[in-house]
Amino acid sequence: MDKFVTLAVHSYDKAQNLMHILNNEGIEAYTEDVNHILPTISVGVRVRVKEEDLDKALKVYEDLEKNAGSRNVVSEKTILVPYDFEEFSYKIFPLAFSWAKSLGATVVLFHTFLSKVPSRQSLLDRFLEGSREDFQKKREEELRAEKEKQKIAEAMVQNMITEGVLENVPYVFKSNEGVPEEQIINYAEDYKPLLIAMSTRSCERKQSEMIGSVSAEVAEGAPIPVFVLPEDKEINDVAGLDKIAFVTNFEDKDLQAFDKMMTRLSFQKESVHFVHASRDDQNDAWSEIKLEGIKSIFREKYNVKGVEYAKLHRGNKGQEMKEYLKTNEINIVALSIHRRSAIARLWGDGIARKMVNDAKLGMFVFHA
Repeated sequence: MDKFVTLAVHSYDKAQNLMHILNNEGIEAYTEDVNHILPTISVGVRVRVKEEDLDKALKVYEDLEKNAGSRNVVSEKTILVPYDFEEFSYKIFPLAFSWAKSLGATVVLFHTFLSKVPSRQSLLDRFLEGSREDFQKKREEELRAEKEKQKIAEAMVQNMITEGVLENVPYVFKSNEGVPEEQIINYAEDYKPLLIAMSTRSCERKQSEMIGSVSAEVAEGAPIPVFVLPEDKEINDVAGLDKIAFVTNFEDKDLQAFDKMMTRLSFQKESVHFVHASRDDQNDAWSEIKLEGIKSIFREKYNVKGVEYAKLHRGNKGQEMKEYLKTNEINIVALSIHRRSAIARLWGDGIARKMVNDAKLGMFVFHA
């Protein structure tokens, strides 16, 4: 029988994070003494490991403590690419690897999973499911299955590089346990990649399967730019990041977002269409003056192939916008949004969620 010892005592969040890191390093760990009614307010949560793994676990823990102060400092440029082993989630890989090559960045292939076996066992669990040994066995089997799936993904990526489907750039695999959108956003907050690039199901599949959209949640909640590619849109390299419609309301945050976008596309020239959706009571002449001014300034400041502008009217469920995008063969729609609070999310869908859910084009979302 394996003997478990306490490695550290932390708050719930820190204990969970340490446990996931240890598991990713191949060290079996679990948390104990959690308030199971309100776990997030628990203090004094123990992280326990096998006694035989204690030395290895201590080294991991000490390294984390040393680097705690510099965790938010990025030592290299990265592009975060979430995936979930479903075929549609691999759709973004060719573009992400091409993008990384153009920016001199490393690709972080990021998988999250929700465990069917909780990482901790309550007294009720022990009564219903048996001994801790049985519980840990189920846990080990689940983690082993996840590692096997990752090995398959690693082999697939290496084969795609060998066959020339993916650019040969540095890449790493990361995996975390938890709710996918929360883990992706947390990683972005901690490590500040250049951007998140991810695939999403087609809007038809979302409606027919009655599923939510992780990509919409991430686009709305992440603190960094998010690029979303629908599964039925073909963009396999950075050459397809052209003909961009940048939606603007003439706010300062729009100009900041445009600057962020051009920084991440600095390796090539794009055709940019500034699009403003005006209200019926809005001063159209003043809007047109602003658009013409933006067109003139941005043509001089940025490395663009061409700059156009369009003033559309709101209403008709966006039909005029859809026609404009189709007529001008737009590939990417870019927009800036305010990052909403968790409370605001409870009261309805935001613009990022609606646009990503309905997207048939690539979406580039920035936050104020």
